[in-house]
Amino acid sequence: MMLPMKRLLAFLLILILSCSSISAFGEEVPEVYSYDFDLLFHMNADVFPARIRSHMQGYADLLNMLELKGNITCQPASKSVDLNATVIPVTNPDAAISFRLYGIPEHMGLTSPLLGDETLWFQNLVLMEFAYKTWNNLRIPLQYATLLYPYVTENAFSGMAAAFSSRFGNIQKSRNVTAKELKSLSQDWAEVLHSDSRLKYWIYSLSLPAEKGYVMETEFNRLPEYLLNQVSGGKNLKVTVNGPSVTWTNAQKEVLFTRTESDSESEWALTLPATENGYLPRLSWKTSLLNNLWSLDLNGSYSLPEDSEETDLPESLLSLSLDMNNWPAAWPMAASFDAELAIGGIIYPNTEMIFHGESREDGSFSIRLSQPVDESGNNIAEVLSITGSLVPVAPSSVPAYSLDDFSSCIAIFNVNDKTMDDFVHRIRRPLFFGILNFLDELPVSSCQSVMDDLEDYGVLDMVLVD
Repeated sequence: MMLPMKRLLAFLLILILSCSSISAFGEEVPEVYSYDFDLLFHMNADVFPARIRSHMQGYADLLNMLELKGNITCQPASKSVDLNATVIPVTNPDAAISFRLYGIPEHMGLTSPLLGDETLWFQNLVLMEFAYKTWNNLRIPLQYATLLYPYVTENAFSGMAAAFSSRFGNIQKSRNVTAKELKSLSQDWAEVLHSDSRLKYWIYSLSLPAEKGYVMETEFNRLPEYLLNQVSGGKNLKVTVNGPSVTWTNAQKEVLFTRTESDSESEWALTLPATENGYLPRLSWKTSLLNNLWSLDLNGSYSLPEDSEETDLPESLLSLSLDMNNWPAAWPMAASFDAELAIGGIIYPNTEMIFHGESREDGSFSIRLSQPVDESGNNIAEVLSITGSLVPVAPSSVPAYSLDDFSSCIAIFNVNDKTMDDFVHRIRRPLFFGILNFLDELPVSSCQSVMDDLEDYGVLDMVLVD
């Protein structure tokens, strides 16, 4: 898929995942919730560069003739989700394709009439490893979309987070964090960086495609020493707890971290010293809830200072800003909400997107996704619009899944030539007859764009090889 489409998908995923915490902000999380949805799309291919416009028109023709309809039911306690959806060609609803995606963050199952009696098992524990191997072999950049699935990053850093939380995760009153404690944490982090394959593949997947991506690997590998040398200087850190506020400082009186929380606001900031290479890690987060409307201001960077004279290193590994205003904290409700996203640096496709949405009390909504068309940022063009409804309903069942629900399914990330050949043999009949009518509705331009990308990435050669 071409870079502009990756940017589009990246922005949509960031917005969806950022909003996943809204319903739980300031209110009790429900035992289970369920929504019926009905979505229509319109993509504008004219905003893409002339050299790829006809190619993107094929994807626009495809997206513009589809309706997505179904139900999603979630149980927060077990993190279980059950999505039943149908992709409907508006030109012929009888040619619709249905599917079910269900499970928990680390394990998901996929069923569809196209698969016959088979169920695909997505072992998300190794999802980033799969993305890494896909990039290595086919140059398909799955790692960028994969990164936007929160569980992948949570899983990759779980070892380092557990080491930190076991020592400092529940500080209720002011105290010193001793140099000895920091040394133990540094040793634990060094072991995780050396032995945890989940974290290794996360780092490799983002650094490998980037120009001078080895710098990112170096920064991570030096993290244990950075903690002891640049952050603490071999001395104690001071943690000051003052009511709802927490502040971490080092012996040089540099403020490393601050956090303040209340019923309606949450704010924290990470401002660490320069690394050995001179990069300044910065990250701030501020949320607020007013009149049942939720806002977020997120800013982060891992960049050299502006006055740096360094010429051999990238100026920035990553910069990120996300500004979201007046998003509904309950659904449905009448609201007008917007967001702006900007991503820079070498490890992620650079992106600038603008989002605006309108929702109504009956659950209907419309959203528009635009991007700047010149460097001034004053002129924008609409890339994608979505209209439809998201209506709360009584759940037909309460999902609660575990690993046992998937042990007999096809582990798609672990298939070999033999198991894949057997699988394709079992599903080829339902797949052929199930998709025939759907394919008949596709515009010729859409088929051509899809086939071009499959050929460019070498997928056709892999599938058709004898």
